[in-house]
Amino acid sequence: MMFDHPSWIICPVILPLTAGLFCFLSRRSSFVIALCTSLANLLAVAILIRHLFLSGAIRYQVGGWQAPL
Repeated sequence: MMFDHPSWIICPVILPLTAGLFCFLSRRSSFVIALCTSLANLLAVAILIRHLFLSGAIRYQVGGWQAPL
C-alpha cells in the first residue's frame, strides 16, 4: 500500500517549504495554499503516526549518510 512507504517522513519538511514559496509567489491565494498545506501536513503526520504504532520507528537515509545522522 502506498501509505506504508517510508518516504512519507519527508513530507512534513517539504510541504511547508514549498507552500511558503508558493505563498510568496501568489499572494492573493496564500490563505488557500496555507490551508491546503496544513491539511496535507496533518494527513502526512497521521500516516506517520499510524506507521509508528504498527511498525515502529522509521530510519530514512539521506545524502548517502548512515541512518542515525
